[in-house]
Amino acid sequence: KEINKMESSDNNNNRSKTEESEKFTVHLNKDLLKNYDDILNIVSTNSKEPQIVDARSANLFHGLVSFFCDYKTLFHSLFLGANAGHMPNALNVPYTDVFDPTNHCFKSNDELKKVFNNAGVDLSKPSIYTCQTGTTASTLAFAAHILGQKSLSVYNGSFTEWQQRAPQEFIIHDQTVKPAA
Repeated sequence: KEINKMESSDNNNNRSKTEESEKFTVHLNKDLLKNYDDILNIVSTNSKEPQIVDARSANLFHGLVSFFCDYKTLFHSLFLGANAGHMPNALNVPYTDVFDPTNHCFKSNDELKKVFNNAGVDLSKPSIYTCQTGTTASTLAFAAHILGQKSLSVYNGSFTEWQQRAPQEFIIHDQTVKPAA
């Protein structure tokens, strides 16, 4: 065991605290990650299970704006070539919907359940979470994990890889949907 001396400030006084730490080894769980071929297999068979849940804004998901025009995700503009649209049968839960706008923390469990339910996500079924690059998909996967979803994973390549590799018929643009405010 390693001994680390840490400075701690509590409400009562300032004092040094000695804490023991143990060596922690990380083990990659490959079941939590999906790749392009996994998604292509699901989409090409028109399967609705596992559910594909997209964390991008509704405007990007429905193909109403390009990635570069969506001000809510403008910071992602470094990822060149990203277009809008989604995978067939995908459900949309914008990652911003799982946060309380007043404190920027996750919403309560009851509120999180409503967010997923309103989008048609069944947390008792397996889900693959996706977004533009795999980052915000992890946010949704973590929120689902908090709610007890047992079978979940993240497509790390997400829509950036999908729009570059997938056949065009597997990139859906819902032009009849009204843009989100």
